[in-house]
Amino acid sequence: MATVATLRDLISALIETSVQAFKLSVVTSDMEKFFSLLQSSGALKNIFSSPVYKLEEKVLVLSDISKSISLDSYTENFIKAVIEMDKFKGFVDSEQPILRRLRKASGIELAEFIFAQVPSQGEIASVQSAIEVQIGNKIEVAVIIDPDILGGVIVKVSNRLFDNSIKTKLNKVRNMLTAA
Repeated sequence: MATVATLRDLISALIETSVQAFKLSVVTSDMEKFFSLLQSSGALKNIFSSPVYKLEEKVLVLSDISKSISLDSYTENFIKAVIEMDKFKGFVDSEQPILRRLRKASGIELAEFIFAQVPSQGEIASVQSAIEVQIGNKIEVAVIIDPDILGGVIVKVSNRLFDNSIKTKLNKVRNMLTAA
């Protein structure tokens, strides 16, 4: 009797086996490289998603890609299983949740730092270390510039928000003054 595996089941199995083999960080890095390659080449995405190409052709293309960007066998076998189970479209559509789960399992979370102007490396490092202490995990930082916050920083990590922007502080003062 055949079982129907969901993409979530496949990701869970990938994480579990990668942890057991001490390859989770390698697999996470590989998946980031593979998704980046897919984003830069619509043709590759079409090959893997199209019913025009035979499974054998898709597997050969994957093998060539694996060699060219040095994917670990765990990563290559996982992507091959996704292709064989005809779940590639869902895989591509779920890029961010997949990478988030892999990073989280690796003890790394993605954080957005929103500054009013371009920060120095020292400012980024200072905020990063404070947030890592606060959440108890390492973070990977993406910096966004939004002059509307006026100054300070807003940090978004998973479902948490740390808002230390001047705009928010001014709004709080205004609300206190109008409430009085």
